[in-house]
Amino acid sequence: MTIHNEDNILKTLIISDATKKTDEMAEWVEWGVWKKAPIVDPRFHGGHGYTYEGTSDCKFGCGCFMGESSSGGPVDPFGSCPKNPYNNNVMELTTLSLAQAILEIDSLDDDGRSMPRMSEKLIMLAEDTDFTVEQSEKLAPCLLGLALKYCDNYDYQSSTPILSCIRTGASMLPREKAHDLIPLLYAGHNVKTSLVAVKMVGRIFEAQPPDKINGYTDLVDVIEKIANSLLNPWAIEAPQAAAQAHLAIYALAAMASSKVLTAIEKVIEIDANWFTRSTRRDLLDLQGYWESQDEEVAQGPRELLAKAISIIEKE
Repeated sequence: MTIHNEDNILKTLIISDATKKTDEMAEWVEWGVWKKAPIVDPRFHGGHGYTYEGTSDCKFGCGCFMGESSSGGPVDPFGSCPKNPYNNNVMELTTLSLAQAILEIDSLDDDGRSMPRMSEKLIMLAEDTDFTVEQSEKLAPCLLGLALKYCDNYDYQSSTPILSCIRTGASMLPREKAHDLIPLLYAGHNVKTSLVAVKMVGRIFEAQPPDKINGYTDLVDVIEKIANSLLNPWAIEAPQAAAQAHLAIYALAAMASSKVLTAIEKVIEIDANWFTRSTRRDLLDLQGYWESQDEEVAQGPRELLAKAISIIEKE
């Protein structure tokens, strides 16, 4: 997620006499997500005021005129009128107001089984929003906490907001806090929950490569257990199990854990060509990504990844 250091305006809502708020808009305003703009943006103006009887001058006095066969004026006679501003109800949605609303979700009264509908909308919007570093530091534990609270109460089809919480929260974590994902990796959760959590571990260390090998032991131990449980000929016949096994191997490689070598040996023992090829492709993709970065990855992680690739390429 790209980080900016300002409170970006995400959307602007202009409410005039001619624009009625929908129920959904009113709900967003009530939740405090939309904030009244402190300064009227001069770009936002209403239309011209013509009588449409013959040739008519704009009643707001901008100098434009409109007739059946001709029209003109100092500005676009068909566009907005600089003398007719919306000056009393301009609402703005900003990164700050969105972040504040998300941080308040857990304090809302609920049944403990599902998020309020409005919360889901806020979370989905957050996934496509660039927050400041300070906002991200607060939002990451909040989003991951919401995911953990509700993940076991959503079925396969309705898990979208939960997975969005995991993706967005994890994308905000520095690698030193990647262990915050461990509770979402434990056995017993919805399979999509742990699958996305494993994927995000790999993404964190792909983007923030470790400085040395065999660190982050608590997180590595959990990922290794996931890999060991899935790396057998029967488990990988299930598409989701195979996908999660690939993601676990990728995460071990990205974390520069030497346990990736043991996982590679198990891939070879399974003796499934399609699975071996896709594992090799994943490792090569990671190597290519690291090599494409401006800042060189530390020698230890690079050499370990190269060794893992050389083992699997012998097959």
